[in-house]
Amino acid sequence: MVHAAWARNTICRLSLIGRCQGQTIVNVFHFEATTVHEATLGSDVVAQTSGATLATDWNTNLKTAYLAQLSSDYTLQTIRSQIVERPGQTDHILLATDNVTGLPGAGTSGAASDDMSTAVVIKWKSVLAGRHSRGRTYIGPVQEIISAAGLVSSATPFTAFKDAMITRYTGLGAGVVAGWNFTVYSRPYNAPHGAYTVRVPGSGLTVVNNTTDYDGDSNFITSGQVDTILRTQRRRQIGVGS
Repeated sequence: MVHAAWARNTICRLSLIGRCQGQTIVNVFHFEATTVHEATLGSDVVAQTSGATLATDWNTNLKTAYLAQLSSDYTLQTIRSQIVERPGQTDHILLATDNVTGLPGAGTSGAASDDMSTAVVIKWKSVLAGRHSRGRTYIGPVQEIISAAGLVSSATPFTAFKDAMITRYTGLGAGVVAGWNFTVYSRPYNAPHGAYTVRVPGSGLTVVNNTTDYDGDSNFITSGQVDTILRTQRRRQIGVGS
């Protein structure tokens, strides 16, 4: 079986690629073209160019707020845009474009990181419930001063970044800039590639295999929340991954 063709508008993935203590750190955001903007994306080349324009806009307007959350030993090196879905297409991913204008940029929170795995989580929500309709971003590494007994002692820079993303890229603020809506993107898959694990009492971790294909989805973000509990991102431990 093969999942159905993408039924929504073009999706652009924005990857923020940074380094800290020799470790690569990647944060990813997704955007869906508005209906009006989709009508202008008549070819893959045009869509790819528009994605690069979105990266430039983020670089100009969000980079400062993003770096204000991060420790001084972190550097943002590349803003990578990539079209990962096109209407009516299946598994249609275009070549990525790297934006390095004004980069690398160092974190400006004022101190070096406490450790690589500690992160502040920003939760993103749409109007719908369910795991396909919400997302989260692990912001880190963060400086030790924002930690107090496992809690975030000062959420100010994280709240500022969350608000700036919502204001610039959703209809809740100044409007959707450059024709792109900030969204929760759920990647399509063919069964059983969407398999996941659950912990079953008495049996431990059990693999659940999906028996049906999933056509993917996109749900526009309408709100965000900074989690007051510090979390751990295992993949960011030195020598593990990004």
